[in-house]
Amino acid sequence: MARHREGNGHRDEIDLAGLRDLQVEEPETAQAELVLTSSFQGPLPPPEVFAQYEAVLPGAAERILAMTEKVATGHIDNEAKLIDAEIDSAKQGQAFAFLLTLIAVIASIVFFAIGKWIAGTALLSFPVVMLIRSFLTGRSSGGVKEPKELKEK
Repeated sequence: MARHREGNGHRDEIDLAGLRDLQVEEPETAQAELVLTSSFQGPLPPPEVFAQYEAVLPGAAERILAMTEKVATGHIDNEAKLIDAEIDSAKQGQAFAFLLTLIAVIASIVFFAIGKWIAGTALLSFPVVMLIRSFLTGRSSGGVKEPKELKEK
């Protein structure tokens, strides 16, 4: 079957028989995939996830709580031990500084007694300068110093 079209002085013939053999392609459909992710931060999961743990494995919630408490207690104990160690170290440093100061003062008194004024003055000025330095640096830093680990948190 042919169709004729006339216009502008020409005549076109279209063969419709060839159209029957054409394959009609289905329009492509777009597919999308939606992926949802969730995360949490902290020692315990959100309540919904926590309930799912308990539903899958009865007693899991109690075990998770016990584990979290143990970790928190461990951190607290470690920080307490660190603070105690720093206090002991500071006490030892103070005792050593007191001993050195006492030796320097006694030695300067001995040097003054035997007439060695320069040596006596030098040994006496050492403890005085150190005491002044410790008071100045102790007050400028705010007195109590925090442990490095606590500052980083």
